[in-house]
Parts: sequence; C-alpha cells; structure tokens
Amino acid sequence: MAKGIVNGGLNGGGGSNIKSIQRGSHVLYNVIGQTITIGEVDLTKSIVKITVHADTISYAGPVNRAVKAKLISSTGLNFSVNSAAPVNTYIEWEVIEFNNVKSIQKGDVALSANALKSVTVSPIETSKSVLFISHTSSTTDGVGYLVSGKVTSPTNIDLRCMSVSNVYWQLIEFN
Repeated sequence: MAKGIVNGGLNGGGGSNIKSIQRGSHVLYNVIGQTITIGEVDLTKSIVKITVHADTISYAGPVNRAVKAKLISSTGLNFSVNSAAPVNTYIEWEVIEFNNVKSIQKGDVALSANALKSVTVSPIETSKSVLFISHTSSTTDGVGYLVSGKVTSPTNIDLRCMSVSNVYWQLIEFN
C-alpha cells in the first residue's frame, strides 16, 4: 500500500500525530512585540512555527524583521523583534498540538556573533524528535537571518548564528 498524507497523517502509517492546527496571520508595525489570543492548547504537546516577510525594503534588516514566536500560555502567542520600525512585518503562524508526545523541551538562548552554542537537553530518541527554532537579531545586515539548529545527539542540540541573536528552540519527541 502506498503511503501519502491523509487528514494530516500518513496513510498506512498508523494515524496522525497531529491533534489540531491553528493558523493565522499577524502584522507587527513599529512595535517590539505583541501577544495574540489563540484557542487553548496543551503547552506540553504544542509548538509554534512561523514564516515572515515584509512589504518594503526600507528599514531592511533582521533587527526588525527576524521574528521570535513563543507560546507564553495555553492561549497566548507572542511575537517579538529586536527593534521597532515603521514598516509592516507580516507573520504567517501555525500552532500545532500533537498527539503521542513523549516529551517537549523549550528554551531561550542568547548567541554572540559567529557563534555555535551547544545546549544540553534531557535524553531523547533522535529518530523520533524534531527541532523548531525562531529568533531575533541585533544586526541590520542580511547575516542576521542566518540561524540554524540541529539535533546532534540524544542529549544535545547545536544552535549557530552569524550575528548577535536570541534563539527560541522547541524540541518535541514522539512515542
């Protein structure tokens, strides 16, 4: 039997690990941060994922375009940037609540320019875990968009950046 995506899960793979997905759009304009209200989720089983774009090249730069998204309560989703600018920063967001979660770990890490930061995490099974990141940056040039994260071992994740950044990471492990 061929496998494919059906109702958010793999056909033939035993069902969906997704309990719910909330989606929306938000615009930051001349503010450092804002919190919006979402439908209630279980914080021990939920992550936030975003994409960001802007409507102009003026005020260009990660200092006011690199957006960090964070679930701050079961009904609160916060977006933040390092510096406010009189320009629209458009955020497309998804809050995904999962079934079959073994663990979820989250944290904020400050990184200096050209830095690699290893973060110790509680033991996970790497083949059943996914890492999500978002960040703010203090630079006005394009290198502020360059942030990466990876699972390097059952007890470690690596975060890397090219400019001074604050990275919010979310590591989810499934049963």
